[in-house]
Amino acid sequence: MSGHAAAGMDQVVWLCAAFVGVEVLRGLVLVVAWTHGVYWWDGAATVLRANVLRSILTAPGAAADRQPHSPGESIPAPRRRGRPRRLHRRERAPGGL
Repeated sequence: MSGHAAAGMDQVVWLCAAFVGVEVLRGLVLVVAWTHGVYWWDGAATVLRANVLRSILTAPGAAADRQPHSPGESIPAPRRRGRPRRLHRRERAPGGL
């Protein structure tokens, strides 16, 4: 493992122990994420809904003017200097559209 020396049994055992330790740690992270991720996800969704509702209720003007009219309208288009972004040649759809 170091230079031209042959790997002894001690190095092999330590390497296997390191692999086992990494897998145990990975398993623990997955279990914690599985058990507590649901609570985090629900909390984040609640905060997002509360912020959107507060924005709709407290912003000036009519509420109908502040809401997006379609799902695609709620996602801002990438713009540069007020104009739509031009696609590079490799980003264009097949057929030159």
